[in-house]
Amino acid sequence: MVKEIKARCDDHVTKQKAGMLSLTMRPGMDSGLGKLMQARMKFPPGSEGWKEANDKLEKVSHEKRKRVPDERHRQRMSAPYVEPVSGGSWNRPARTITQEFSQDFVYDAVNDYSLQGSERYITGDEPILKQLDPDLFNTLEQ
Repeated sequence: MVKEIKARCDDHVTKQKAGMLSLTMRPGMDSGLGKLMQARMKFPPGSEGWKEANDKLEKVSHEKRKRVPDERHRQRMSAPYVEPVSGGSWNRPARTITQEFSQDFVYDAVNDYSLQGSERYITGDEPILKQLDPDLFNTLEQ
């Protein structure tokens, strides 16, 4: 039983999906996404311009929500390691990961974890763990 629980808890991408409560976008104001966000703020809520901009932002958000858990896991796994990757090149996090990127990464994680805390996984009307793995939830609950 313990081995099975450990195996099920090892899927870090699934845990990232479960823990992702918010989505942060930091576009430059002159980028396409930045202009789209400005357009949604410019129009009154419910207007045609607002609906059009909102629909486009929803599509972007949906795509980003699908990507982020895997990206977070890959970044988390590569960040602490200096190692050879291929063709004589090396993974050197200090040269490829900026301070700004690291700060944003940590802020995003803190925001997600602080919204509802670990209680969200095991309590509430519909605990996430129950949705992700009902058998594991029931086993842990017992």
